[in-house]
Amino acid sequence: MGFGLTVSAADLVPGDLVFWSYERNGRFMDITHVGIYAGDGKVVDASSTRGQVVYRGLFDSDKQVLFGRPHIVGSK
Repeated sequence: MGFGLTVSAADLVPGDLVFWSYERNGRFMDITHVGIYAGDGKVVDASSTRGQVVYRGLFDSDKQVLFGRPHIVGSK
């Protein structure tokens, strides 16, 4: 992925996206889950086990495959 939309885990800021891969599915990088980084090592995501949106610590670092920063049209 390019276009300056990816960041490293060390450079995450609130609003960045964290993508996980848990199984081979034929999608880009086998991504199966996404969360929004909230800062201070926390993420907001939909928990399938809890059946709701949760605010929690980043998890499964070994399954994190991509970190992205959404591009806002017109931003510099």
